[in-house]
Formats: sequence, C-alpha cells, structure tokens
Amino acid sequence: MQLEPLTLVRQTPERLVPLERLIRQGAGWQDVVGEEATSPAQPPKGPSPAFLEYELNVEFKHLRLLVPQLERFISLRGRQVLDFGCGTGGVSVAVGSRGACVVGVEPTLANVRAATVRAGLHGLDERASFIHLPDTARLPFADASFDLCIANSVIEYIYDNRAAFLGELWRVLKPGGLLYIGDTSNGLYPREMHSGRWLINYRPALVRAERCVSGLGYWEVERLLAGRPHRVLNLEQPRQARTAFLERRRLNPAIKALLGAALLLAQKTLCQPWGIPLEAYLPWLNLAIAKLPERGPSVAA
Repeated sequence: MQLEPLTLVRQTPERLVPLERLIRQGAGWQDVVGEEATSPAQPPKGPSPAFLEYELNVEFKHLRLLVPQLERFISLRGRQVLDFGCGTGGVSVAVGSRGACVVGVEPTLANVRAATVRAGLHGLDERASFIHLPDTARLPFADASFDLCIANSVIEYIYDNRAAFLGELWRVLKPGGLLYIGDTSNGLYPREMHSGRWLINYRPALVRAERCVSGLGYWEVERLLAGRPHRVLNLEQPRQARTAFLERRRLNPAIKALLGAALLLAQKTLCQPWGIPLEAYLPWLNLAIAKLPERGPSVAA
C-alpha cells in the first residue's frame, strides 16, 4: 500500500493528556540522563518539566533532525520500516509521517502504550504499529522483511551480546536495505554521553556487571558485522556529514566556520585515506549501512 506523506500537527494540551499521563507513570523514563534501567521492578522517578515537555513533542525533533538524515540515504515513502527499541514512538511517528509503514518493537510495555497513543494522536494508526517484545534479541519476523531497520539511541543500552541483536536486525533486513544506527553515544570517547560517566566505555566487564549504558564505536560495528557483506554509505557523502553535524549545533557563525574547516581537515587526513567515515570520530555515532547481497559459492571454470 502506497501511503501519502502527511504533516504532523502539534497537539493541544487537552489532546496530550493521555500521553502525558503515561509519561508521568513511567513511559520513557529510562531515557533520562543518568537513570539507567537496572531492574524491571525499579520504580520510575517523576519526570522533570523539561523532560516531560521534550517527551511530549519528541516526534518533531526526529522529524527535524533524524528524518533528513535518513532521507540522505533512502526514500521513506512506501518503505517497510522496523523501529528497534522504539521507546514512546517518536521516531516511528516521524518516519510514518513520511509515508512509510512502521513496526516498532520495545521491551517496556509502558513505552508501547505511549507509542500507540502518540501514533493515534497524529492519525497514524494504519501505518505505525507497536509490539511489546521482552526479548528483542529474537524478532518475530521472517527473513528479509524490512527495507529499513532503525536503531536510534538504543544499542548503547544493550550491555551484553550486542552481536545477537545486530544479527537479528541484519536477518530481517532485505538485501539492498539499510541499517541505520543513530544518536548513539560513541564508545571512542572517555565520557558516555547519556549517563555522563567517565571511562565506562573502556570497562566492558563493569558494564556487564552493572548492566549500565556504554557507548558503541564504529570499529565495534565493523567487528560485529564481519563476514556480512555491507557498505557504509556515510563514506559516499563526506560533505553532508560535516553539514549534518554543524546544523545540530547552535554556534556563533565564526566558530561554526572554524569547526567546519577543522572537520574538513579531519576528513582529508584521518578519514578518506583510510576509508573511515567522519562519523567514526564524532561524539554521537550516526551510521547508514547498506546490506549487500550474499556472495554465492564460486564456480570453477
């Protein structure tokens, strides 16, 4: 079914009451900086006014920042999309508004309920559905089901056996499809960006013991996808990588120009000669990875 794009409209406070109630009851709380989910029984803290405002309107942030990044690499209209770790549905709603058919999977039931309400507020019930899936390492979909798999700000919350999760995403992705890992704290950096903890990215044993958030690095992604034919599409758009990074920063024009020049120099010295995308060195990892067809067995002449 070919779905038409639609315009997201900001909701009145009255219409947002059901969503606000779910957020106050805990939906989305594990995304608060420094409040990692350590146990399903851990009660959520009440959201701050700033977090509540953010969460109520998060789809507009994704429409402004994430969707243009996706559309650098793939047209969303008519695509079958998996939103892995969909949270309260902000990404799903933003992508669905562009004419995609989205399925969100999420281990937290409160988030699934909030995502369903959010989609309904925008009239996206027919193109955005959500599944409560306690074990997201095993996806209930056939091989090659999706044109696009999105893992936005989610892999860093997987403290162990990331290979199993990425393997499942790869399995359900169609050949020629796109895996997008976005807004993920870069494990190259000494400070984990969500929790603010120093050096945790370099201590995998502690991460497993505490079940805490830790960053994901470009080279870890390459290691986890070893043996699976793929191509990192960021390498083909070096200028857009700089532009996307700078557009997200509110900086003085002169400082932004200097930063742009520094990024260009980094691309020419640290990236292009070695076939490494600029995104590998930035604080937040945003990678677009195309799944290439498997190579068949060679036939002797």
